[in-house]
Amino acid sequence: MGYARYGLPKPKSLFTIYGPINRRKNPPLPGRSYEDINRVCFGILPDGTKLDGITKEPVYADEVLDGDYPPSFIGGCADDPLVNPAHWPCLKEALDKAGVPAVLEVGKIGGHGYGLGRNTAVKDWIERAVQFMEQQGK
Repeated sequence: MGYARYGLPKPKSLFTIYGPINRRKNPPLPGRSYEDINRVCFGILPDGTKLDGITKEPVYADEVLDGDYPPSFIGGCADDPLVNPAHWPCLKEALDKAGVPAVLEVGKIGGHGYGLGRNTAVKDWIERAVQFMEQQGK
């Protein structure tokens, strides 16, 4: 996985919040494209060049992860106007298959970029994510 490739320690856990996971499996929402998502999330320039110079193609975690993937708290909201909520179950299913502890929490209302989740269906998500992370150290 990425952390080992760069000589970094394995994260205790990941908080994957309202992120795109696999554009091959999940189309963009109506009126959206993956060009901006590629640039922001994968560091891919319009000509296809990857900013880290390693690869021109994004790597999709749900296709390459194994049992060494960090435990993950996955979250988002069903009304996200930017990222298709179908992405998150793909990652959860892959983590389950690999035997990696994971939680998937999808709120009904909260949109994209809900931050702390105040006044949304995911209120207090950070506390639940931290509790999940702390349980991984036991």
